[in-house]
Amino acid sequence: MLPQGHLSVSALLLVALALAAAVDAKHQAREGYVLVKTNGRSVPGADDEGEVGSGGWRKMKIKDNKNWEAKSQGFEVEPDWKLQISVTPNDPAWSSISATMNKIQAPLAWDIHTGSSTVTVCVIDTGIDLSHPDLVGNLDVTDNHLNAIGGSTISGTTITGTVGLTADDDNGHGSHCAGTIGGVGNNGVGVAGVSWGVKLIACKFMDSDGSGYTSDATDCIKWCRSKGAKITSNSWGGGGSSNALNTEIGISNAAGHLFIAAAGNENTNNDVTPTYPANYDQANIITVGASDSNDNRASFSNYGATSVDLFAPGVSIYSTYKNGGYAWMSGTSMATPHVAGAAALLWSLAPQLSAADVKAKLMSTVDLVPGLSTSCVSGGRLNLLKLLQSVASESVPTPTPTPVPTSVPVPMPVPVPTPVPVPTPVPVPAPTPLPRSVPRGNGRGTGRKMAM
Repeated sequence: MLPQGHLSVSALLLVALALAAAVDAKHQAREGYVLVKTNGRSVPGADDEGEVGSGGWRKMKIKDNKNWEAKSQGFEVEPDWKLQISVTPNDPAWSSISATMNKIQAPLAWDIHTGSSTVTVCVIDTGIDLSHPDLVGNLDVTDNHLNAIGGSTISGTTITGTVGLTADDDNGHGSHCAGTIGGVGNNGVGVAGVSWGVKLIACKFMDSDGSGYTSDATDCIKWCRSKGAKITSNSWGGGGSSNALNTEIGISNAAGHLFIAAAGNENTNNDVTPTYPANYDQANIITVGASDSNDNRASFSNYGATSVDLFAPGVSIYSTYKNGGYAWMSGTSMATPHVAGAAALLWSLAPQLSAADVKAKLMSTVDLVPGLSTSCVSGGRLNLLKLLQSVASESVPTPTPTPVPTSVPVPMPVPVPTPVPVPTPVPVPAPTPLPRSVPRGNGRGTGRKMAM
């Protein structure tokens, strides 16, 4: 019998799955796996497949549910939720709708600043096309990461120099997001991202179908943080609540990093029906909804007066794609990288800002529009120009000129002529007659030695 107040790992798993099914049938978990907070204890009846993130969670493969239920107790356990990209297919119903950089006044913002590689954005997604001509200039191709995909056993393996393991995008979604964040600008090729010069790195945890798991997403956050990425772009969701994932985002919060998250594409109110990771209660999360070209909430976009922070263009967005291509896509997945790129642009212009400062400025400089007034906390849509203007004067201070003393003319002295002395006549004595036998002189004067 178990101590009162404790459930076995399997029992907790069953409860968690039952609750998830009751809330939303879309939630799916990795079969045969759970995440367990072990607190240093061994878990009988399961294979330990390694640490997940930095919060003390581990991924366990269940050997035998019945034996495990009998032997295990007192552990905190949760499903390894299945997560998916937050993209909506660009079907003909949206073909006439276009959201462009002009909507957020990006061209005018670029007159102030176009971005810098001093800020790194980690795209946690399906990977990035590592050889795309419009991305490679900003992409650190030597420092990308592949986490476990489809239940494989390569979690935590760095792909640099490893044959067969690659963070290259086989879906297209991650490359599309990367192009919006930091497609190389002013290069005569394809598109320009929000931040032309940002440094991009990729952590691939979703497969060619656009699906991955909580455990691998959690590891990606840890990896991105270890690589110095101050911003992660997260255009995915769909699983139930995960303490493991929430804890890892909180660790990034404490480290001063921003987590930009898609609000979701179910046309639901996140205040009422939470979606994760967007709804975790962490100060560093910026949740983004999708707006259309008329500054209305996109028909598919989730919303929430207290749970969605701001909106950005997310309908018919043209950006980079896999295999060196380009594509039109729609979704809160497309809105999220606009904000990730904006955060990078602002931070490279004003590196003295904290993560909280960047978030506050993103929200306080939106365009307030009627169509979004009750759909998010800020009541508006991203405006890149206003964002940069809010710090431009303080980021590049005008030096105070050193006072130059006014010159007062000094009168030139009037030369006073030096009087020429008049020689006093010296009386010449009368010559004494000399005897004839004495010569008159040798003919040489005394002379004066001349200085050379």
